[in-house]
Amino acid sequence: MSTSGKGGHELDKTVSVVTNDSANATIPLTIKGRVIEIYSLSPRTVKLKGYVGETVKDTIRLVPNKAYKFKVLGITAKRGENIRFQFKEVKDGDQSGYDITVENTAKTPGVYFDTLLVKTDSEQKPQIDISVIGSIRKPTEHTTATNGG
Repeated sequence: MSTSGKGGHELDKTVSVVTNDSANATIPLTIKGRVIEIYSLSPRTVKLKGYVGETVKDTIRLVPNKAYKFKVLGITAKRGENIRFQFKEVKDGDQSGYDITVENTAKTPGVYFDTLLVKTDSEQKPQIDISVIGSIRKPTEHTTATNGG
């Protein structure tokens, strides 16, 4: 049973266990529990939508759960094409987190996908994967006129 992306939710899963006991060849086994949320990510996906030639960026916030504090050691990208990114630690009261800003660098129209690989010092979650979706369109006369070009 995968708990990926299920942090903070209750799970209830029944599976059949196959045995070598002919009287009980299969036994139903139910697993119930709450999946611990090690961190929150808002929003959960980076979405870069805009036009070629304009600045297109998105910032997401990664906040470790107080019971599972960790530090971000660095970020890389799986493909590393069409984006640049940076992160900074931020404080909100007694809670620390990270703002991760991703910017489009694509110079041609199209759709692309990438994944940020956030390295942490957490034993429970040494890497956090964040999806990046880019949708960059060709400028139209309307966007050129409204952008002063």
